[in-house]
Amino acid sequence: MTELTPRTNYWLLLLRLIAYVSAGVVLYGIIASPFVLHGAGAPKTQRLLQFIGVTCIFLLPSWLFAIAVEKEPLEHFKLKTYPKAAYLLVGIVLVFVAEPFIAYTTELNNELTLPASMAKLENLLQQFEKQAEQVTMGLLVDHSYIGLFSNLLIMAALPALAEEIFFRGVLQQFFIRWTKSIHTGVWLAAFWFSFLHFQFYGFIPRLLLGVMLGYLFVTSRSLWPNVLFHLINNSIFVLVAFFDLEHSGFAFFSENYHFPVYLVAVSLAVTVLVFVVMHKKNVKDGSELDKGVHHE
Repeated sequence: MTELTPRTNYWLLLLRLIAYVSAGVVLYGIIASPFVLHGAGAPKTQRLLQFIGVTCIFLLPSWLFAIAVEKEPLEHFKLKTYPKAAYLLVGIVLVFVAEPFIAYTTELNNELTLPASMAKLENLLQQFEKQAEQVTMGLLVDHSYIGLFSNLLIMAALPALAEEIFFRGVLQQFFIRWTKSIHTGVWLAAFWFSFLHFQFYGFIPRLLLGVMLGYLFVTSRSLWPNVLFHLINNSIFVLVAFFDLEHSGFAFFSENYHFPVYLVAVSLAVTVLVFVVMHKKNVKDGSELDKGVHHE
């Protein structure tokens, strides 16, 4: 066990984490290759590959890394820390309160174009985007209720738990202890959270979601509000697609819905206010995620 202390060689620990993730990617490739060679277009096969991928690339490396730095992985991930009901409520409310602002940043991100000299890179990024969309649509073509339940498990619940464990429970805590700065740790983890989705046209909104989730983790000192936020956010996407809410009175749940500017401003103001109030409460209580780090 390598306990995280000021004397820890964080570069070596980072290399160990990269090795775990790389091994997970290789393992996923080995397991998934027979399915890909024989065709993986069926929704059931796509879900199985999704489960294998999330397990190999996020859950397994996270578990191995936690064992390397702590005696108890669940304790390291802050999954054994149960938050007050107020923080769970915040996790739920933030999904809806922040939506207009996040949707606005999505519009801005979609309008970004690279210089003509980087046309090849832009084409490559567009291909990544199309591939991700094809995988998603391949899962959503099943319009049975069994398919809906399966998609809620594989596309909403599993990624919510696995990604929060990896990006907040592992990466964010690692960066906070390494840099001794909560803000730096939150933003670094949020950057990798967005970058590793390999979707350039969703990079900015996903980065900001990562920052929100990062500070929610810091203030609640538990991973459960994050998992709940992530679960609801993912589930809305699945439900909108299944019930075709994009063309109904619930169109504001659609990714393409355009919110008026005043709602975007209110969304941003209320979101910031929520985190300011939570931060002040933490300062008053004298508690924070990690002792010995500063807020800059």
